[in-house]
Amino acid sequence: MLKQKRLIRFIIGLTLFISFSLGQTVGKIRGQILNEESQSLPGVQIIVKGESIGTVTDADGIFIIMGLNPGEYDLQFNYIGYKSIILEKVEVSVNRTTEVNISMAIQPLEFQTVEHTVFKHSRKKDQTGSVKNINGKFIEQLPATNVNEILESQAGIVRGHFRGGRSSDVSYLIDGIPVNNEFSGDAQLLELPTEIIKDIEVITGTFNAEYGKAMSGIVNTVTDDGKQDFGFNIKLRSNSFFSKKSDYFIGLDQFHFVKNYNVSINTKGSIYKNFLSGLINVQIQHLDGHLFGVNRFLPADYSDFNHTDIAPENSPWITNINNQVYYSEANGDNSLIPMNWLKSNKIFAKLSFHPTQQFRLNYSVNFENIQGQNYDHVFKYKPTGRATNYQNSLLNNFRFTHLINPKLTYELSISNLMTIKYAYLFENPLDERYISDRYNSYGGGFITGGMDKINQEQLLGNTTIKWNLSSQINNHHAIKMGFDYVYHIVENNPINLVLVDNNDPDLFSFPYDSINNEFLFGDIELEYLPDSLDFSDNYKMNPYEFSAFIQDKLEFDKMVLNLGLRYDYFNPNTIYPTQLRNPGNQLFYTIYDIEGNPILDSDGHPIPDSTRMSSYPKAKFQDQISPRFGLSYSIEDYAVMHFSYGHFFQMPSFYSLYQNYKFQIPVQDFQTIIGNPNLKAEKTVQYELGYWQQITPQFDGEIIIYYRDIYDLLSTEVIATYNNIKYGHFTNKDYGNVKGLELSLNYTNGNLNATVNYTLQYTRGNADNPTSSFYRESSGEDALPKLIPMSWDQRHTFNFILNWTKNKFSSNVVAQYNSGLPYTMEPLAESPLSNQFIYPNNAHGPSSVVVNSKLGYKFKIVKKLMKFTVIINNVFDVLIEEQVYNSTGRATSYHISESLQNSFISNYNEIDDMYKNPSMFAPPREIKMGIEWQF
Repeated sequence: MLKQKRLIRFIIGLTLFISFSLGQTVGKIRGQILNEESQSLPGVQIIVKGESIGTVTDADGIFIIMGLNPGEYDLQFNYIGYKSIILEKVEVSVNRTTEVNISMAIQPLEFQTVEHTVFKHSRKKDQTGSVKNINGKFIEQLPATNVNEILESQAGIVRGHFRGGRSSDVSYLIDGIPVNNEFSGDAQLLELPTEIIKDIEVITGTFNAEYGKAMSGIVNTVTDDGKQDFGFNIKLRSNSFFSKKSDYFIGLDQFHFVKNYNVSINTKGSIYKNFLSGLINVQIQHLDGHLFGVNRFLPADYSDFNHTDIAPENSPWITNINNQVYYSEANGDNSLIPMNWLKSNKIFAKLSFHPTQQFRLNYSVNFENIQGQNYDHVFKYKPTGRATNYQNSLLNNFRFTHLINPKLTYELSISNLMTIKYAYLFENPLDERYISDRYNSYGGGFITGGMDKINQEQLLGNTTIKWNLSSQINNHHAIKMGFDYVYHIVENNPINLVLVDNNDPDLFSFPYDSINNEFLFGDIELEYLPDSLDFSDNYKMNPYEFSAFIQDKLEFDKMVLNLGLRYDYFNPNTIYPTQLRNPGNQLFYTIYDIEGNPILDSDGHPIPDSTRMSSYPKAKFQDQISPRFGLSYSIEDYAVMHFSYGHFFQMPSFYSLYQNYKFQIPVQDFQTIIGNPNLKAEKTVQYELGYWQQITPQFDGEIIIYYRDIYDLLSTEVIATYNNIKYGHFTNKDYGNVKGLELSLNYTNGNLNATVNYTLQYTRGNADNPTSSFYRESSGEDALPKLIPMSWDQRHTFNFILNWTKNKFSSNVVAQYNSGLPYTMEPLAESPLSNQFIYPNNAHGPSSVVVNSKLGYKFKIVKKLMKFTVIINNVFDVLIEEQVYNSTGRATSYHISESLQNSFISNYNEIDDMYKNPSMFAPPREIKMGIEWQF
C-alpha cells in the first residue's frame, strides 16, 4: 500500500532529521552605567542571575549582553566602593535591544533591589519598522486560544491579510522555523498552544535582511525554554456555542459543553541545576463546531424530483406535490450531526542544555495530528458519507549556540519539517462499502444521496541547514550575517480509480426492491489506474533554495540605523516545455520539403519540426538581491520618528510550478491550467514613515503611513494550442498597490491598560487571485482595463483592548469594528444596468461590531494555585456577514427569480432554506469555561 510506504518514510525521516532556525529567537541588553555625578564607570561587573552569563562595562561605562532568550531577567551590578544593585524583571524580546541605563551610588557592601521597568521610549528607539512584541503575560490576558486570534487585534492585519497583501504573503515561524504550507500558501502546517508561547514577534512593515520568503509580514513565535523552578499544571477547558439565531444556526439553542473539550498538560523546569531544563506540553482537543446538518438522507437513499413516472406503486417514499407524484427515500433519523468538527492531538517537548557559559544546545520536537471536516451547505440534509481531512505534522529542531564572548556569538541549526495530508471517506480506496454514483441525487436545493469517492494524499517536507554570526563590533555597530540552505520534498498523490464493473441494468432503468422498499443500483468494483496515465497529476519534486544576508545595526544616543542586503536563490529542479502551443507533444509535426513531402531521417522516420514540438530542458533558477534600510531618530526622550524602505521577494506557491506536470491538454477549451517552473519571484517595494510620542507618563500614541508596490504577482495567461484549444498557464503579470495609515493609542495606569488602534487602508490590483484572468476569459469577459479593489479591501478597522487586574481578579474586553468587504454588485436581469459592463468588487458589504471578553479568578485549594476563566466570543451574538449575495449585498436577504420559484419542488423544506447558509456568517456567541491547576 502506498500509504503504508509513506507512513514508514514519514517515521524514518522524522527520526533521522533534526531542525533548523531561520529567524532569530533571542534579544540583547545594552546600557550605560554612570555615577551620581553622571560620569561613566568602567569595569562594573554585570551578572545575569540564573544564566551564568556576565560582562563588564568598557571605558565609557557601556555594556552589551547578547544571546538572551525572550523573558524577564534579574541583573546584578557590582563595583568596588559602590552600592551593588539587583535590577529585577528586565524584559527581553526577540530581535530587540532592551536599554538599561542606571546610576550607582557610593556605599560599599550593601545591596539595593530595584524592579526595573523598560521605558517605552527605549523600546521605540530600537524600532525602525512596524514591529510588535507580544509576550506571554499579555497573551494570557486576551480572550484568544490560538495565534491567529491574537493577530487579528493588531493594527494593519485584516482577516489574515497583512497590510493589503495576499494571505500567502506572510511567513509564519516557530522558534525561527518556517511552518507555512509552501504547496498552497494558504495555511500554517503547525500551530502552538498559547500556554507554551513566550513571545510573538509580529512584523507588519519592512523587516531586516535576515528575514526572507515573505512580502507582507513575519510572525515569529518563540516557545518557552522551561528555565525556572519545576512546575506542573493541568488546564481543562470546555466550550459551547449558544445562539438564538435559529434561522441560520440550528442546534445552538442549548449548551453542549460535554461534547467539546480541550485538555492541556504542561510541565517544565530545571532538570539538573542550571545545566539542563525542559518543557513538555500535551494537548487533546475535540470540537463539534457551530455548523450542524440534519441527518434526513443517508448515502444509499435515492430521490428523484425530476420524473413523475418512476415512482413505484404502494411505495412508502411516494410524495404528491402539486398533483404530481415524485419519489424520495429518507432513511435518516433527523438527528443533528456536526459538519465543521475538529479533533487534534498535539505534543511539544523541548530540552535546553547549558554545559558551560559559552555553549548552549536546544532540541525541540513538535507533533500534531488533526482531522476534521468543513461545512458545505448543499450537504445540510445528508451530512454523512462525506470525506474527512487528515494531517500529521512533525517538526524536529536542533540549535547549537556558541557564545564566544558577550559581544560575539554564532549559531548552527538543522531542521526537518514533515507533513502528510490525506482526504478520504474510507482509507482503502477499493473499500467495498463504496456505492454506485447513481445514488448521487439532488432535490429541494440539497444533496439527497450518494457518497464522496475522494482519495488524495500529499507529502510536504523540508530540511534546512543554517548558520549565522552576530558580532557587536563596538558600541555602535552590531553586525549580523548568515546563510541557509533548504531542500524540499513535494509529493502529490491523488488516487486514480476507475469503475470496472457496474452490475446495474440499463442506465436509464430504475430497479426497485419491493421487499425493502428502495431502489438498488447494484454493487460496484473499483480499480487503480496507473500513475503513468497522461492526465494523472502524481509527481515528486525536490526544489531547493539558498539565501545569505548581512545586516548592520548602528545604535547611537539619538539614532538607530538598520542597513541590510539579502541574496536569494531558488531552483525548481524540474523541466519545462519549450513550445507552449504544443506543451505535451500531443500534436506531431514534421518537416516538409518544398514539394510538400515529409523529410525522413536515416531510419526512414519523419523528422519532427522542432519549432512546433516541445523539448524539455531544465527550468531556470531564480535569484535576486534585496536591499533593506531602516532609520529611527529620537526627539529628546519622549518621541521617536522612523523611516524604512525595502525590497521583498517571495517565490509563488509550489502548486503553480508543478500543476499538470505532464503538460497534457484536454480536447475542450479552458479545462486545465499547467504549472510554470520558470515563474519569477513576486516582488514588493515598501516604504514606511512613523512617529511615536509619549504624551504623558501613562499615555502614548503612534501614527504610521505606508505605501507598497507589488510586482510580478502570480497570475494566468491563456494559451491556444496549434489546434486552437485554449488552456491556462501560470505566469507573473499581476500588479497591486497598497496605501494605508495606522493610528495606535495606549494608556497604562497601575492595573489598568487600554489600547486603541485604527487602520485605514486602500488595496488595489488587477486581480485578487491568480486565476481571475483565466476564468474571466473562459466566461467571455475582457481583461480589466484598470485596478480594482481587492476582495479583502476593508477600508476601516478599529480594535479596542481593555485589560484590568486586581488581586485575584482579571478581566479583558476586545471590541472590533470592521467596515464591509468588497463584493460584486450584480443588477437583476430586469434592471437596465444588467446590460452594462460592471467591474468586480464594485460595492462594499455591511459593517460589523464584535465584542469578546475574558474573566479570570485565582484562588488556592490545599496550597495549590487554581485559576478559573470564562471566555465569551461574540458576547452580543451578532450576525456578522462575511459573505453576501451579489444581488442584494447582504447574507440575510436574497432575490429569488420567478422561474426558480416555479421550478422548486420539495416535500421537506421551503425554497428560502437554500439561501440561509450559516457559513456566510462568522461564528455566533461562544462560551469557553476553563479551570487550571498549578502544582
